Amino acid sequence: MKKIRRLQQGFFAIIVTVVLVLFALIGVYMSTQVTTSALSSSISYLGIQAWFAAKSGIEWGIHQALHGPSCAATTTFTIDDFNVKVTCSASVVSEGPDTYTVNNLTATATKGSPGDLTYVLRKVVTSATLGP
Repeated sequence: MKKIRRLQQGFFAIIVTVVLVLFALIGVYMSTQVTTSALSSSISYLGIQAWFAAKSGIEWGIHQALHGPSCAATTTFTIDDFNVKVTCSASVVSEGPDTYTVNNLTATATKGSPGDLTYVLRKVVTSATLGP
């Protein structure tokens, strides 16, 4: 009877080691998921802010193109740490007896620099005219 008991010594230590390793792996997995989720939410929020900054740039560009002296080639400004670049090009269009100017506008909002983990860029493109 003593021989069988000696063969079973240490079996509980193996089970405890396996369970501890499994719990450690689950803990690492959960911490990775929480970190990834938080970073994803942050980047999504920055993307929404960048889109609104680009949209504001487009609206500013439309106002300048239609109510200002002319369509400015390129203008850069900052809105809440977002660099907004607005480009505008004008072309004359003739349709029958009518001639009017079409302004093609592009606004690009960026934050950070390419390669950064939280770098974000959004671009909005539109056309505006005071046609007949």
